[in-house]
Formats: sequence, C-alpha cells, structure tokens
Amino acid sequence: MGSIHIVTEMYTSELFRWFQTEYELVSSLPSSDFDLCIIDWLTLQHVATRLKEIKQKSNELYNPVLLISENGQVDMARENFGEIIDEIAFVPLNPYELRLRIQNLMRAREFSQKAEKAGERELQLKLQAQRLDNLSENVPGMIYQFAVKHDGTKFFEYISNGIRDIFEIEPREGLNDPMLIINPVHPEEIDKFMETLTYAIQNNEPFFWEGRYIIKGKTKWLRSASTPHETDYGLTWDGVLVDITALKEAEARIRDLAKFNEQIIESTHEGIVVCDTNLHITKWNRSMEEISGLAREQVIGRHPQDVFPFLVTEGMFLQFDQALEGKQVQTKDYWFVFADSGARGWAENTNVPLRDAKGEVIGVLCAVNEITERKNYEQELQKTVEALKKRNEELRMINAELDTAYDRLKNIDRAKTEFVTTASHEIRTPLASILGFVQTVLSPDIQMPDQKQKEYLKIVEAETMRLNQLVDTMLNISRLDAGKQQLQLSTFTLSDLVHTIKNTISIESKRAITINVTEKERGLVHADKQQISQVIRNILSNAIRYTRQGGTVEILIDRRPEEVLVAIKDQGPGIPPDKIEAVFEKFYRIKEDTTTAGRGSGLGLSIAREIIMAHNGKIWAESKVGEGSTFFFTLPSVIEMGG
Repeated sequence: MGSIHIVTEMYTSELFRWFQTEYELVSSLPSSDFDLCIIDWLTLQHVATRLKEIKQKSNELYNPVLLISENGQVDMARENFGEIIDEIAFVPLNPYELRLRIQNLMRAREFSQKAEKAGERELQLKLQAQRLDNLSENVPGMIYQFAVKHDGTKFFEYISNGIRDIFEIEPREGLNDPMLIINPVHPEEIDKFMETLTYAIQNNEPFFWEGRYIIKGKTKWLRSASTPHETDYGLTWDGVLVDITALKEAEARIRDLAKFNEQIIESTHEGIVVCDTNLHITKWNRSMEEISGLAREQVIGRHPQDVFPFLVTEGMFLQFDQALEGKQVQTKDYWFVFADSGARGWAENTNVPLRDAKGEVIGVLCAVNEITERKNYEQELQKTVEALKKRNEELRMINAELDTAYDRLKNIDRAKTEFVTTASHEIRTPLASILGFVQTVLSPDIQMPDQKQKEYLKIVEAETMRLNQLVDTMLNISRLDAGKQQLQLSTFTLSDLVHTIKNTISIESKRAITINVTEKERGLVHADKQQISQVIRNILSNAIRYTRQGGTVEILIDRRPEEVLVAIKDQGPGIPPDKIEAVFEKFYRIKEDTTTAGRGSGLGLSIAREIIMAHNGKIWAESKVGEGSTFFFTLPSVIEMGG
C-alpha cells in the first residue's frame, strides 16, 4: 500500500501512533498526486484550494480525500467542499471502521492507477498503429505484424492498407481471417511456404519468402520479409510484403532479351569474340568455331594473344588495347593460320568497346569477318580483267582492221561504213561498263561489302556475255556478207522446229507471254536446220520483247504453191510505214520506240534476212502503229511422200 498524507491539528498523538502502526505516513500537505490524504475540518478550510487544484490536474487518476469530522460539521463540509471530499469518518473514531474506509479508498486509488496505465497502453497502441498507417502510405506493399501466442494461436496484429492493392481485400478482413492471406499461395508452392513459416516460428528466425500467388484468377509474384521479437504473450514478426510481379516480368524480359541476343550472336555469319577487361576470352560463337576450327571450350578463359598469334606477327594486336581505351578500330586484311586446328584463310577484324549502363568499358567485342571467298573472287576477277584486256586488245585490232576496211570501202559501200561505225559503238559500250565496274571493285580506296561486289561481278559477267554474243553475231554477219557461210542441208518439218523453239523460249523468258501456234501445214523443207532455227528464234524473241506483259504472240505455218509460209504476229507498238524496210538493216533500231522492252543489238532481223535469202526464200514485215506487227518468211517446200 502506498503512502498516506495526514494533515490534522485537532487530534492527539495517540491517533498518530495508531496510524503509524498501520500505514506509512507523511505529515505534510501533498504538492502533487497522492495515494490518500486524511484531513480534519479546520485544516480543510485552509488547504481546500490546493487540494482542488491537484485533483483537477489529475482528473484521470483517483486522488482520494478522507475527512475526519464531527456530525454537526458534515452538512457544511459537503456543501462547501463536496467536490474535494471522497469519504467522511466521524469522531469518535473506530479503528476497524477507519481501517475499512482507508482500504476501500486505497483500492480505488490502485484501480485508478491500473486504469491509467491501461489507457496509456491503449493510447500507445493507437499511436503506433497510426504511425504504421502513416508509414505504410509511403512504403510500397503491405506492412504487417504477425503474432504467435504461447499457446500456438496465430493471428495478424496489424495489416496496412497496402493489402487492398495486393489481395484486393480490406485490412479488417485479413485481421479477422489470416487464411485469406495464406490460401492464395500457389498450389505448387504452398507446401514449401508452410515449411518455411513453420521453421521460422519454431526457431524464432526471420521469415523470408518469395513465390507465386493466385489472387482473383491472376498470378502474382509476392516477396515477404519479417523479423521476430518477443512480447508478453509470445512472438511477433514485423514485416513487409510487396508485389514483385512487374520485377519478375522484367527479369523474364531481360532473360528473353539475353537469349535473343545470344541467338543473334550464335546465328551471325561473323565470328564473335568477347573479352573482359583483363583480355580473357568469355564468348566464342559458332561462326568463330567454324572459322578457326576451335571449339569454345578450347579458348574460353585464354588470352587472345595466345589464340591469335598471327595478329601479333602482323602488328595488329594493339587494337584490343585501343578498344579497351574506348576506341572502335578495324584491322586490314590479314592471312590467318590457327596452329591448333590448321584452319587458314583471309579475314578482317572490327574491335569495339563493350560498355555498361553507366558508359564504363567492361570488355571488348571482336567481330571476325572471314573474307577468303572474297579474296578468291578478287583473284578470279583479276584473271578476268587480264583476259578482258587481252580480248580488248584483240577487239582493238579487229576494230583497227574494220576501220581500215571502212576507209578502203568508204566510197564503195555506205552500208559497210554504217556497219563498222555501229559495231564500234556496240563493242565499246559493254567494255566501258566492264572496265568501270572492275576498276571500282579493285579500287583500294573503296571499302565495299561482299554483296555489292557480287552484284558488280554479275553485271560484268552479263556485259561480257553480251560482248561475246555481239562478237559472234558480227562474225556471222561477216561470213554471210562474204558468202563463206556453208549451208548444212537436211529435210525437216517447220512445225517440229517451231514447237521446239517455242518451248525453249518459254522457259528462258521471264515475261508472262502466251505463244499460240496454228498449223495449216506441217511445212516440210530442205534447208539448214540450225540457221532456220536462228531465224525463227530472232523473230520470235523480238515479238516477245515488244509484246506487253501478259500478251499473246501468234505463229502461223501455212502452205503456198511451191513454198511454205511462216508468220509471227506480236502485240507490240507497231512499226511506222516508212520504217518497215529499215528494220532489216544492220544495227537498225527505231528511234521513236520509248518502250522499256529491253535493248537488242539491231542485228537479229538483218541476219534472218541474209539466211532466208541464202535459202532462196523471202522475208518481209507488215504493221500498223498501235496494232502490232507481223513478220513473214517463206522457204521452198518439199512434197511429202504419200501426202
């Protein structure tokens, strides 16, 4: 029991002695909270104001006052000091009654103190909850306090509003039913979750968990971390639970991107070598394995100086150090030989620095481009150039001879003059194209991709073939003019020959042209089959060239008295009437023609005319502008036996 303030002037020392034997006394006026104050009527009148102030300041704590009074003073005391006095003991005092009154007042004081402490505890809990609520508003995820009592009871003491975003429920729902937070754990991971939780509880250890949850039909990744501390009733884990679904998705995207980058590195035709800042090889892709003949297991961790000793010999290894300094550098062409595998060839390297997100150099990427095939092409191209130079010299000599003949026959045959002039132009045109592209490819000042080189070489090949064809055509014309063309005569039907040529041209032609053949006569003739084939091919090629895309070319085989007629009709732009005869002249092409049907040599119809005339036949054309053209030729017929 606490101390008692006794303030009285009217009683004998026997009363003090009795109190002292029972209680701990303080014979002075209290200055603040007190357990009990015993006072008489006379003293109360002097200190009432002081006691009133003390009781008002401690309105939540009981400060009992016991008045010792005579019966005649009670009404006056209650009227004037009722708010101060809690109990009244009448004189003469009965010790047993006085003890009972004191015990009741002191017990009431004790209850008041306990109530005050409980109130302070409740206030502290409220303040703590408010602080947690305020904190949780600025902390991502859900803050919680998970408690386990001594009897094993488990419950949540506190759950922040973050539960709404994660579990889509209210905090009070989670407090009332903890299983609303545990049940959503993914079925494949619930056993591991319970095992981890049980271990933390049994061993008073922190609880860490990361796993999948199924919440309202959606899969989420959640991460929980909490630390335990002891309480009067058991253990409490203070923790936070956050949604890391976006982080997991980002990690998955990063893994996919890394896998995609790895696939790119593995599928590229260039050899890829990656080194760290100590110049130790960390990556060696499939193309590099093919180039070097070395598996990645043989080179990972090695210094590139050991793997590429030929770069040291060529004085190009410093480019690795330059890349580490942040520079992008490219080697010149070099010849490589990998001693461990025997692989050899030509290559060129591009070294670039690898940087992290802050821009710091973290390694070197070396792209090795094998150019052995390109080098072989260059060698072949050089041979072609030499051959072309030789052929050009031959053609120059031929051209000189033609110029001499031109000067000699200038006043005799104007046609010969035009022939030589045009021939010279037709020869120089492909030659100029060939030399131009060859010089471009061989120029040391031009860095050209392999694909572009192949494209140029294909143009050179096409122009060379065109030049050869032109020379052969010129030789045929020369032989025809000189009368040196020997006819190899045989008997055959024009029908069979036309069908053979039609099928061949249909395969060769890239234009969607329909060729229709009408046979009114099989056309048995005695002629040079190869030369007649050339006539048909020349006329039919022209017809296809000038017929619009998707058009039709008509071929007619008919019989006239003592001769066979072949007519080939196109759907081209037609020939002006004043140009009908000129189209059979050497190198003639209609200047007004603006179609994109392609270019010809201007010799096809001229050759055809010479061949037909050598067979004692006739050849001519009929045309209307805008309605197409028809080319005719005849050959002497042969009467079929039994026909």
